Amino acid sequence: MPHKPGRKPRAGVEVQQQVRDWFVQQPDLTLAEVQQKLYNEAAISLGLPRVWNLLRKLGLRLKKSHSTPANVTRKPIASSAKSLLRASERSRRNT
Repeated sequence: MPHKPGRKPRAGVEVQQQVRDWFVQQPDLTLAEVQQKLYNEAAISLGLPRVWNLLRKLGLRLKKSHSTPANVTRKPIASSAKSLLRASERSRRNT
């Protein structure tokens, strides 16, 4: 058996499968919710960075942020919109 240095994972294969199942049932889980479920249901205490690394290792994504929609183009702010309008008017006058 080859030597594998480094810290051994606290979440074994069974726990990793359980985390995957949680995301199938509720795909919008947050890090804190996963951390709490691991503690309550699997008796594993992990810090948030460790939970984050576990999810990355499993290829799972976290709940999306509602503050910035993914596919929406930002509207220009009023001052930049006015300056763009003035610039286009100037270019029309010069031609």
